[in-house]
Amino acid sequence: MIEIAYWAFALIATAVYAVVRFLIYLKKRKIEVGHELICFGFFAYILLLARVVCFPWHSLDGRAVRAVIDPDLMFPPNINLKPFTFVNDFYPGWFINVFGNIILFIPVGIFFPWLTKRINSFAKTVLAGFGFTMIIETLQLFLYDRCSDVDDLILNTLGATIGAGIYFLGRKAFSQRKQK
Repeated sequence: MIEIAYWAFALIATAVYAVVRFLIYLKKRKIEVGHELICFGFFAYILLLARVVCFPWHSLDGRAVRAVIDPDLMFPPNINLKPFTFVNDFYPGWFINVFGNIILFIPVGIFFPWLTKRINSFAKTVLAGFGFTMIIETLQLFLYDRCSDVDDLILNTLGATIGAGIYFLGRKAFSQRKQK
């Protein structure tokens, strides 16, 4: 069994982020403050996202929140492959789950095209959002107290789609305004 505390994950991720950004600086020999702020915003978003999707919301026996990887508890995997179960399954907190999954992934649709030159269209952004969500849902298969859910895949991709719409409409409006 492997237990990973969120604070340890965040500390290691922050150290890795700092080293990577420093190595990029050494290669380019310049810092673009605006770009660095966007990169840091994306990093902070990833830390928040990891907290929400990989770590339980409750403490166990007063201990810090931990993600647990335990092969004995992984099988059978906790997975839902039936689409739109949230339509019929009104459990306490369903509203937060549905709209939280959408809202939480809007930044994916904004950050991906903003940070990479390869994701330069609405369709590529939506596809990248789908792929990113698929990675997260696959990762959750290894965390016994998390559930991989096709509804999350649908709702998260919808959130990335909304974010892509915001980004590309905003970019178009900005470029038209700049031309005037």
